[in-house]
Amino acid sequence: MLSEDKRHTVNVIHLESTPEEVWKMIATVAGSNAYLSDFGSTTGDPDWPKAGDKFRFTYGDIENETVCLESQFPHLYKLADSYVSILSNGDTVEYKLQTTFTIEPIGPFVMLTVEVEGYGNQPQDMWLRECMETGWRRSLINLKCVLELGLDLRFNLFGYPRLGVTNTGHSELYAAETGMPAGKGNYIMQAFPQGPAYRAGLRSGDVILSVNGTEVNAYKELVIALSRQYNKRKPIKVVYARDQQVHETEVDLSYDERFTGFVDAQSKEELQRLKRERSQDKEGA
Repeated sequence: MLSEDKRHTVNVIHLESTPEEVWKMIATVAGSNAYLSDFGSTTGDPDWPKAGDKFRFTYGDIENETVCLESQFPHLYKLADSYVSILSNGDTVEYKLQTTFTIEPIGPFVMLTVEVEGYGNQPQDMWLRECMETGWRRSLINLKCVLELGLDLRFNLFGYPRLGVTNTGHSELYAAETGMPAGKGNYIMQAFPQGPAYRAGLRSGDVILSVNGTEVNAYKELVIALSRQYNKRKPIKVVYARDQQVHETEVDLSYDERFTGFVDAQSKEELQRLKRERSQDKEGA
């Protein structure tokens, strides 16, 4: 859930497991790879991390170079994270955060709390905060599926079709620019050139008001609206505002790896090169 303190997010889940099993899933390389990361490596013991150990994890087109700050088996695990995201045009952006995992037994269940701190107050930080909260919500659901059902559903949970935009809830940060009331719609920070939204006429600075007749007044609401289109393969109706005028268009959503974040395992440099080439090809098409 998004905290009232905009510098951090908190997600909580109850798992039918033991503190020891949950700790190994969130603190070890093998555990992380089983429900979250594609690849992981460490400078220390992969099964028993300690303070000072360095890790590198890959999640689709995101890399995380992290340092263990505190490791108290099986109750507490704390990391200093440095996330590097590769954008659709091959550029990179880095975010530094701190993640704390707290494990508490409650009867036959274990309560796992994931708190992420360090968000700033700039527009990009607000977007990151919303992304991280939603991302951890889905990841913890997958952790529950892996532990309790033996099912790794990360591709189902994260593989929903995309608009090809970077968006955030339309807050007071954008109200003066758009002339729209804060709290209404999703502000498009970037519409990727030749992406689904761009091809349908949407541009950076527009405010998405509804999808298929359902209002989307928060980042999470837009993600849910897109997730409902999973495997439907048909256009969606998007109502948006530009210069205080309301417009409607149809968008053919995309499962293209440049917009979903799901890519074949490659080095960061190779992935950047491929994305730049594809971006140039699309712009020239």
